[in-house]
Amino acid sequence: MTNEHDEVVCGHEVVEKRKGVGRRCAYRNVPQLPIPADLALPTCNACGAWLLTRESAAALDAAMEPVYGAELGRRAREALATLGQEGLRQKDLEPILGLSVGYLSKLKNSKADPSAPLVSVLLLLARDVQRVDELAALWSGNCESPTASGPSSKLVKSPEGLAQRFPTLADVGQLSLAERQASQIRKRGRLMEFRN
Repeated sequence: MTNEHDEVVCGHEVVEKRKGVGRRCAYRNVPQLPIPADLALPTCNACGAWLLTRESAAALDAAMEPVYGAELGRRAREALATLGQEGLRQKDLEPILGLSVGYLSKLKNSKADPSAPLVSVLLLLARDVQRVDELAALWSGNCESPTASGPSSKLVKSPEGLAQRFPTLADVGQLSLAERQASQIRKRGRLMEFRN
C-alpha cells in the first residue's frame, strides 16, 4: 500500500525511500558493486532491508548498468596491463580472441566498452599467461596444446613466437601478398580434405 508520501508498509515497520553512501549489491556476474549514493531505495526503518517494487527494481537496474560497465572496463584494463607486463603484444592477442585490429588498444584507453565474456577471458589469461599459447593452439587446430607445466609461453617471451608457431595467425601486415595467398590456399586444401 502506498500513501501520498510514497511510503509502503512492510510487515511491522515503515519503509521509506532512502539515499545513502556505502551500499552495495550483486549485479550480473559481479558479487559486490557500489550502488550510486543518489539512488533512493525503499528501505525498512527497523532492519535496513530493501523492499523493491517493480519501479524501484527498474531504477536500480538502470543505475547499476553504468557502474557495471565501468567495472568491466577497469578489470579489462588491469588484465591488459598484466598481459603487457608479461610481454604479450595486443596485436598478437587480438586474432586469437577474434577481435579486430586495435580493439584492445581502445579498451586499454577507455574508448570501447568490453563485454563480460571478453573480460572473463582476459582475466583468466592474465592469471595464467601460459593459457595464451593453449588458446592459440586450439584455434589453429593443433590438438597438442601447451601445458602450464611445460616451457614458458613462446608468444609471451618471443615477439615472433606467434608467427613461428601459428603462421595463419601471423600479423597480416608483415606477410607479403604471396605468403597470404599461399596461407589461404593451404587453409582451403585442409577444408577440402576435411569435407572428403
